[in-house]
Amino acid sequence: MFPQFGWMVTRKYAQEVIHSWVDNSKTSVDWDWWLHVMPLRRGRHALVPEVSRSFHSGSSGAHITGWDQALIFSNMIYNRDPDVKLNDLHLLQADVYADYISSELKRSKILSIEDGFRPCSVDTIPAHMRPGPVVVRLEANSYSDKHSSLMLFARCLHTYPDHAFDNYEGVVQYTITSITPHTTLYAVACPISPYCGFIENATMTSPREGAVVRISSRDKRWRLARWYNNTEDVRYYNHSATYYGLI
Repeated sequence: MFPQFGWMVTRKYAQEVIHSWVDNSKTSVDWDWWLHVMPLRRGRHALVPEVSRSFHSGSSGAHITGWDQALIFSNMIYNRDPDVKLNDLHLLQADVYADYISSELKRSKILSIEDGFRPCSVDTIPAHMRPGPVVVRLEANSYSDKHSSLMLFARCLHTYPDHAFDNYEGVVQYTITSITPHTTLYAVACPISPYCGFIENATMTSPREGAVVRISSRDKRWRLARWYNNTEDVRYYNHSATYYGLI
């Protein structure tokens, strides 16, 4: 639920939260993260599109550097179609969406390391399980733990890892596009997610010793390679410069 998605809130919510707005003197507090904390959300959920239509255009500022922009935001998928039609809008009701997630997890095929699945290699999703849905049970004892399996798995997939915080009751949905056919994958944080009961027979995947360093380094190398491979020379009338970013 970061600002790059564009926010839309009700007047009632805005009037409620403005009275508790973070003090500008607290420079260590990001207002977007602050709005995300449970006492302010009060059980609310943010409606986030699977593919954003707004790009984080700032290359530098109080909370972003050109380096972060290139390695993180430039690697995201953005919708470039101004006339895109949104699908499944009927799911944007809390009770309907809860039922939908329950039904999806009930019919999902379980991925496990014992059967050859490797979290950092989506190619190991068996062909007979595609296009899914498939589900993996990950260990997480806190939604704010940056080293939980939920966060490390996000890095394995080279997504924006902090988006794992924007989970729905401990469930994160991914659409894996690097395999054929594209596959829907659910990651469930256990034991804290109320949906763990739907996959109680699945083996819980826990981080191995040294996993944080290895996976973070692997993700950073991937981002750098992708960044460098998508550079081009931008030529002006009297000089040229190299543009580092996705084309």
